[in-house]
Amino acid sequence: KFVDIESNLNVDGTAEIDNLNVSGITTTNILLFNNYLKGGNDDKIYLGNDNDLIIYHTGTQGFIDNNRSHLYIRNNVDDDDGGNIYIQAKSGEQSITCFDDSGVYLYFNNSTRFYTTNSGATVNGNLIITNDVTVNDDLVVSDFLDVQGGAEIDKGVLLRDQLYVQGNLRALG
Repeated sequence: KFVDIESNLNVDGTAEIDNLNVSGITTTNILLFNNYLKGGNDDKIYLGNDNDLIIYHTGTQGFIDNNRSHLYIRNNVDDDDGGNIYIQAKSGEQSITCFDDSGVYLYFNNSTRFYTTNSGATVNGNLIITNDVTVNDDLVVSDFLDVQGGAEIDKGVLLRDQLYVQGNLRALG
């Protein structure tokens, strides 16, 4: 059956409608979707009184735009269920992993390169620093230390292999 409604339709209770085309919906309560919400390319979902958060897809790229204050990506909001947060630039390849009650891992090509621990951070691979470094405690080097420029060390250095210096090395104390 086809029903043509030119004005308002008020339904108290339940209405089953197979296909419904609506040019606009206004609700003062909650709008529920049982399966999914679908929009076309460049259609946007606006959230907030001033449309502060916008989610959309252009056809080639997806965006989450936040126009007010901070944007939080959170897990374990209602309880501590041990869930982690995974950010993958390519499906199946980790880019950033935030472990619940633990460290944060940064990856290069799905290989761990930097991670935080309860006592600091660890770098897997080379660390290139283009400016000054201040070490306030002991410096422990397991393989070799290559200094290109100057270095000042205020405390102890434990070197288990070789030290290469091009420039000045000054030890104080």
